[in-house]
Amino acid sequence: MKYREKAIFEAIKWDGKNFSEYPTWLKKSLDAGNVKIFEDIVSISNIDGGYIAFPGDYIIFNYGAIYVRHPDVFEKYFETVEINKEFLNFGEAIEVLKQGGAVRRKGWNGKGLFVIKQVPSHIDSDIIPKMQSLPQSAKDLILEGKGFIDYTSQCLIYNENTGRADSWVPSISDVFAEDWEIVK
Repeated sequence: MKYREKAIFEAIKWDGKNFSEYPTWLKKSLDAGNVKIFEDIVSISNIDGGYIAFPGDYIIFNYGAIYVRHPDVFEKYFETVEINKEFLNFGEAIEVLKQGGAVRRKGWNGKGLFVIKQVPSHIDSDIIPKMQSLPQSAKDLILEGKGFIDYTSQCLIYNENTGRADSWVPSISDVFAEDWEIVK
């Protein structure tokens, strides 16, 4: 059988000095120390190990990971995808969420609302007592049981006017809507 990767991802072709073109994901990784620049070489550390990008290589951001591909490999297997349309359907909006983006519907009455996907994480027993989002009785039950929390993928709807975030499950009208847009 043959397979094709479905993901849409971002990449930048490193030329050794295009510092002003850093996308947000690369700036965040630089700030976090996962990406370092030495002269015209980029060093990347991630869960898969390490990568070095030389001028001409592509630095890729896909599913929250950063990695490098030589231009011959990149240009052979990947092509540019232009999303020029103003609005997305629900499936396209989900792909944006999977890649760490934020989306909203033009048709929503509330302004300043957007949806994000939380990153799955493991909360150890030393953090649970400090969590403000849990009542003490819940903390006690968790610590008496497994002693940790494994958050799985879930979506939040965030109101940038109030700072409030709530769990979000799409309605049937959200699923069939074609007025989704990427929040930048």
